[in-house]
Amino acid sequence: MVRIAVVGMIQLISAMCPNEVSLLLPLNELLYGLYDLDRGKVVALLGPTKVSHSPGIATSDELFRAMAAAAMTCLVERTAMTRAQAAKDVARRLSRMGYKHPSGKEIKPAQIVAWREKMMTELAAENRAVGRYQTALYWVKDEEPQAALTFLLNALPGVSPARNPKKPPT
Repeated sequence: MVRIAVVGMIQLISAMCPNEVSLLLPLNELLYGLYDLDRGKVVALLGPTKVSHSPGIATSDELFRAMAAAAMTCLVERTAMTRAQAAKDVARRLSRMGYKHPSGKEIKPAQIVAWREKMMTELAAENRAVGRYQTALYWVKDEEPQAALTFLLNALPGVSPARNPKKPPT
């Protein structure tokens, strides 16, 4: 599936910039690397990189957390729910949708509270997930609470395809 997307990008760039062959070289390298990866060979481009520090949380996980935090914020700000109730409600919905923590365990309300706290205290300029959190809240600012919550939870597969839910949000 990813290779098909890369081929599409190569074709688009070729059509739009036929004289800029150098733009295609990195994409071709990626395409060939993905093909090799499917055959069991890991090329340098796709191999792990050693870093002197912890690489932190995957971007897809951070974006997932941002959307869950935004759902909690909607419930706290637009209903009579307390923070604890809203976190419990979001955790319950995520569980029913089939979402789990990357560890494989159930997502706990306390984790959602912590994710929301992080989204509310960090800067969007320094954390892509905080920017997504703020943007998500902007997208639903004029929606009724239930519609906003449904929209935010429906957006989760787009930010974290590896966690694609088994059930639609309720």
